[in-house]
Amino acid sequence: MTTTRSPRDVLDEILPAGDPVVVDVGCGDGSLVRHLARHGAHVIGVEVGAEPLARARAHEPVADERYEQAGVDQIQFLMATESVPHDKVMKSIRMFGEHIIPEISTW
Repeated sequence: MTTTRSPRDVLDEILPAGDPVVVDVGCGDGSLVRHLARHGAHVIGVEVGAEPLARARAHEPVADERYEQAGVDQIQFLMATESVPHDKVMKSIRMFGEHIIPEISTW
């Protein structure tokens, strides 16, 4: 039987030890931002929509997370992964791809 893991389970697995900095682009109401902050990450949530951003900011902070209103034209993160083990980088890319670009999951 195949066990299905949630995206949060996968993120918990690949979250680097120490004090990682994470940017959640399209953070919506900030639930993932707060989840990652509870697990020790310093998280910046970025959201273009005023209403979801207001909901995110309305929650009691769990750590030092913060929220910014902005749009994003390009996401570039591969050049910042030289200190992350290759297998974890590939897991991140696959997970991102499965949700954003389904064809990438065949890599």
